[in-house]
Order: sequence, then structure tokens, then C-alpha cells
Amino acid sequence: MHGNKQKRDNFVAVLRDFHTETGIRVQLRTYTDREYKARFPRWLEADTSPDLLNWQGGERLLAYVRQGALRPMDELWQQQDWQTSFGKAMQAAVSWQGHTYALPYSYYHWGLFYSKSVTVHPDG
Repeated sequence: MHGNKQKRDNFVAVLRDFHTETGIRVQLRTYTDREYKARFPRWLEADTSPDLLNWQGGERLLAYVRQGALRPMDELWQQQDWQTSFGKAMQAAVSWQGHTYALPYSYYHWGLFYSKSVTVHPDG
């Protein structure tokens, strides 16, 4: 789900570094946004699925957590001391009922922009 070349290239570089450091080879599979979103719930229910999945934090992630489709990563978070690397808001986006279910690796802001030249009338 990495929509632009720069983001994808950065991700591939991280995977290359991971392989160098651990000896573990990662096979990266890419899909269109639509394909990935269709496959994601099926992977969670399958007997065999990818070892690592990408998904949005917040309500989209927590919907699967509440269904019992994901297990907490609390021990790994503690071992790696990740709570010191992420602000409370980012941790909250991947946590539920005191447990953490994902590792944030990027974020983006949503904003609302408007043109001051547009006049809004109170009566609609």
C-alpha cells in the first residue's frame, strides 16, 4: 500500500538493512489499495497468511482487535522500549484496553482547507 515511489524505495531500504542485520529475508508483496483492503480480512482468518501486515491505526485497526483477530505485541514493545519512541497519541492509535497491537512507522495529517472568499450565510 505504498502509493509513491519514494515511500516504497525507503521501505525496501529498511527491509534490506533488516536482512543485513538479521539474515532473515523478507519477501515484499505489493497490491493496489483496493486489492489489499479486500485481502486483509481474509489473511486474518486464513491458516497461512503473511507474517507481517500493514494497516491503518485508530478505529480501522481497533475494529479487528475487538473482533479478536489480532494479538497484543506488549512484550515486544517492552523489550524494544518503543514506548519512549512514540508519543501518547501514536501509542493510543494502536492500543486498546491497556494492550498494544501494532507498531507505527508513519503518519500523516488530515486537514480542512477553505477559501475565505466563499461567503457562508447562516440561513444556508
